[in-house]
This record gives sequence, C-alpha cells and structure tokens, in this order.
Amino acid sequence: MSTEKSPEPADPISAPTTPVSHTPQTPPDLPPKNAPPLPPRDGKPNFKPIYNMKSLTATILTFRQSELYGSPGMNMYGDIFASTPVEMESRLATAVSDSSEWASIIRDYSDEYIRTNRVHEIEQLVLKGIPASARPLVYLKTMRVRSHIENVSYHSVVKRAKSAQWENACAVESSLPEDVAELLQVYEYCVKEVNTAAQEPDVTTKKFVNGVLPFLVNLPGLGKPEVLALVFKFGALVNRASKDEFYYKCSRAVEDADGDVLLHISKQGVDISEFYKGILLDLFSSGVEQEVLLCILDLIVFEGIDFFVRLIAALFSEHSAKILEAKDDELSNYIFSDKFLLSVSHDTICKATDTEISLIKYENEFQLMSANAISGNDNELSNLKDANEDLMLRISDIRKRIENLKKTQTEILSQSEEYTQRLVAAQKEKKDLSDLAQELQAKYAHLTMKENLNNTIQANKEISSENADLEAQIEEITKKVEGKKQKLEKISNA
Repeated sequence: MSTEKSPEPADPISAPTTPVSHTPQTPPDLPPKNAPPLPPRDGKPNFKPIYNMKSLTATILTFRQSELYGSPGMNMYGDIFASTPVEMESRLATAVSDSSEWASIIRDYSDEYIRTNRVHEIEQLVLKGIPASARPLVYLKTMRVRSHIENVSYHSVVKRAKSAQWENACAVESSLPEDVAELLQVYEYCVKEVNTAAQEPDVTTKKFVNGVLPFLVNLPGLGKPEVLALVFKFGALVNRASKDEFYYKCSRAVEDADGDVLLHISKQGVDISEFYKGILLDLFSSGVEQEVLLCILDLIVFEGIDFFVRLIAALFSEHSAKILEAKDDELSNYIFSDKFLLSVSHDTICKATDTEISLIKYENEFQLMSANAISGNDNELSNLKDANEDLMLRISDIRKRIENLKKTQTEILSQSEEYTQRLVAAQKEKKDLSDLAQELQAKYAHLTMKENLNNTIQANKEISSENADLEAQIEEITKKVEGKKQKLEKISNA
C-alpha cells in the first residue's frame, strides 16, 4: 500500500471536515493504561448459562424441551384451530392437594425447577408415578397448551375430516377404538389443511401419534379438543426431530455405554438403526405393561424424544451378555424380536434416568459430519436415503411377518402332533369298538337263533295243544254224527 495515501479515519462520525493533508498524522489519542475501574454491577443480573457440555443430561433435555414447547413451530396448530382457553386453576383444586409437589410444578409457569437445578427431583417424582388425576394437567402445563378448539368447531372439523377421508378413500384401521379413530382422522385432516406437502408429517410421525393416542384418550378429565391439542404437540415434537441425528445419537450412546456391544453388532452386519426407528414407532403399541409405557410417556413430555436415546442405551446395556453371545441371524432375530422389545421394564427406565450421555458432543459430531458430507450429490443422497428407509421399513415388516409365520408354523406343528395323537387314539378306539361290535353281533345272532328256537318249540306246543283240542272236537262230532246216523237208520227202518 502506498504511503502517500492518507489513512481513513477510525470513526466516520468524528472524521475531520478539513481537507486531508498529505503530511503524516499523529496517531489518535489512546486511553490511558491506568484506566479508572468500571462501575460496580451490584444489583444487576449476571447472565449464567443454564447448562453446558458438563451439565446433567436431564437438565439439558428438560430445558431444551421447555424452550421447544414455546417455539412458534410447536404452537402452529394451536394458533390456527384453538380459541378456547384451557382452565387450569379450578381443575387443579380437585385434581391434587395444594401441599402436593405436583401442584407446585403445575403452577410453576416460569419453569423455576429447571433454573434451580431440580430436574433430577422431577425425574424421581415421575419414576414414583404421576397421580392419574394430575397427569392431564401436568401434560397441559408442561407442553404449554394454553387453548384448544371450541366444542362446536371440533364437531364441525370431525364432519369435514370424515368427509375428506371418504372422498380420498382413506379408511382408518377398523381395530382402533372409536375415539382414537376419530381423533386420528381429525389430526391428519388438520395437518393436511395447514401444512404444505413438503411439511406434512411423515410415516414415523403418524405411527408415533397412533401409538400415543390411546394413552391420551384415557387421561381422566380431558375432552377431545384438549386431547387434540396434545396430539398436535406430540406430532410436532416427532416431526421436527432429525431422524438421522437421532439414530446417530442412539448409536453413540450405545457405544459409550458398552463399546463391545456396538462393535459386536457391527461385526455381525446388523443394522440397528431400524431398531431405533422401530422402538420409536412400535413401543407404545407393543405388549409392554401399560404403567411402564405411561412412565416413558411422562418422561418424553418432560425430556422429549431424546429420552429414547437414554432408554435405548440402558436397554442394550441390560442385554449385553446375550448380545455378545449371539451371532449372525441369531443376533439379528434376537434384537428385532418381540421378546427384546417387551423386556423394557420399570428397572430399564430407572437405569435410563441414571444414564448420562454426552448429548452436545454427539450433536456436534453429527453436524460436523453433515457439513463435511455436503457436495453436489445431495439430492441423489437424499433420494437414496429415502429409498433405503422405505426398503428398511419393508424389511422390518417382512421380518415381523416371518416372525408371525414362525409362530403360526409352531402352533400348526403343535396342533398337528396333538391331532396325530388324537387320531391314533381314535383309530385304536374305533378298532376296539369294531371288534366289540362284531362280538356283540355274534352274541346277538346266537341269542336270536336260540330265542327263535324257543319260540318255535313254544309255537309247536301251542299248535299241538290246539291240534289235540281239534282232534277231540272232531272225535266228539264224529260220535255225534254216528249217533245221528243210527237214529236216522232206526227211523228209516221203522
């Protein structure tokens, strides 16, 4: 740079208005080295982050979830369809006593329990069990449901939803209870009415909503409009989650919990990302105990979908011994079996809440990998991911069908053995009965012949007796005729 050009002023506001001289200028006045101290900040709030990378996992999840529930994207449906405010205080008086800890949690609209690091206490309360009467209010408050659709408007939406599904020939599963089917229809209709095609919830979201709906419908004291408001929240919760990032965090959590387990699974060529998706979709519609599923749902309300990351890490840690023993198809069949999923228990949940994961570290790793993977083949990669996801879903369905067919085959073989044994017994019984019948027939024939002979002898006796009587009568008549002949001869001779 030429030294003849004068430097630009540091501050345009204080720039000199006189022509710039080509003579060297003195540097601006610098502040003295011994500057006076800054004024005290007494009484002024100091910003202190609520969590960092070393914070407890529960604190990170709960704070994030609280912030997420307040975001515009989570309240989009409520802002459009809701018009009636949710009444909390009057219901709280009858739902739980004022001295209860849940009453203070429901009234804590500033989430003070997060800021005062009482999240672990909340976890312990959830593990002990939320009172059934308080659970609806806990859900409404924690998920920040402030209003719901008016009853009249709700019934109008129900009619439009049923009409739309009839026009599109989209039938709801007949096995669903009536209330669940109705709310599912309304939810899908509202989502399609509000969102663009690119923003519609995917299959994962719909299946998750389908799984949690029966639990929400059975919450005491909630009307269908309020249940619908909760469904909107759960649907948005899953729809906004990055599925690839979720699967990555699950694998990293399993690896940190027990690296040998994930290494063994990888060596056997088992893709457990489908299990991560399966537990998200199928857990609430599985045969796991209802109380266990309710506890998991409670923790999801407070900690979000990432609670599944802790649950999966705890589940694989529980079954580490069995996993390390199995190989190839045996390992794959075991992980994807109903037995593995149904083993989720209250102890698993307790272990999950004690599991600390490096959540922020996992997310940074995933974002770094995603940034490094950006290239001109993004669209092709996205299409391949979609195709792979569809194929994996089909493989999962086929595996379930194979499992069901195996069960059916086992039942058929068991029934076949039973029927074979019964057939052999029946054939033996038939032979015995046939032999007995022949024997009885022979006896009957013999008895019949003897009886006929006796009857013939008796008949002969009767006939002989009758013949004797007839002979006596004939003899008597003959005598009478002879007597009359003699009389007639006497008369004739006379």
